[in-house]
Amino acid sequence: MEAEPGEIAGVVVSELVAEFDGSVRGIVAHGSWVHGDFATGRSDLDLLVVLQRDPSPDLVARVEPILSRIVEANTAWRDRLELGFVTRQAVEDVLRGSKTPHQAARTSAGEPLQLVRATRQRVLDGDTARRGISLYGPPPPELLPSIPAAIVRAVVREHLQAWPTWVEHVEADDPATYGFQAYAVLTVSRGAALLAGERLSKRQAARWATTRYPQWDGWIRWAEAWWYGGGSDDDPPPGDGRSVHQFVAAVTDSREER
Repeated sequence: MEAEPGEIAGVVVSELVAEFDGSVRGIVAHGSWVHGDFATGRSDLDLLVVLQRDPSPDLVARVEPILSRIVEANTAWRDRLELGFVTRQAVEDVLRGSKTPHQAARTSAGEPLQLVRATRQRVLDGDTARRGISLYGPPPPELLPSIPAAIVRAVVREHLQAWPTWVEHVEADDPATYGFQAYAVLTVSRGAALLAGERLSKRQAARWATTRYPQWDGWIRWAEAWWYGGGSDDDPPPGDGRSVHQFVAAVTDSREER
């Protein structure tokens, strides 16, 4: 039986705080577990760890075995722990365009924990984290600075602009890509909703998109059902002659007009 997200979060928090005593300012939960639409067996657990100092190779080396132990004891959570590590100073410097370089660290589905440069894209988790819940340390607004809406919109627009390239080589009839196609439809819908002034979860964005893009109703409903209903290789996208490439292009083009 899959452990509850709160149980896993509690173990992650206790392990990190014990390992990095005094170096962790706070740990914030955000994403679907906090903001709604968490799907057992599908959704990730999103945590942002706010540090006293920029993460280093030593931090990565010490965190990796912690996450490995947790996943080995809870195999249903493999590839579903999304952790970010950043400092408040890094976020503040990025927001004001400082030339001072900062490191952040990130682990996501299918990728090991790795150091990355702190950029506007990388610190955007701070926007959702400020509306999350504190699992350790002070409330999120005390841990992280406010990110201006204009910057959030600019980063989301850049993200949408990258999607046509990301789906360029996806074969619609390849079962190995069904999950990625569903994720693309939901994520692009969510980005489009935000640019239209709506902060929504992926599932909420799918329902919003069916009214905004009724010509893609079948694809959007398929993506929602696949992602939240335990889709498999036996659940292909609609066979209406169209593709996820066309959906992404249509939505990103419509966003460019605004």
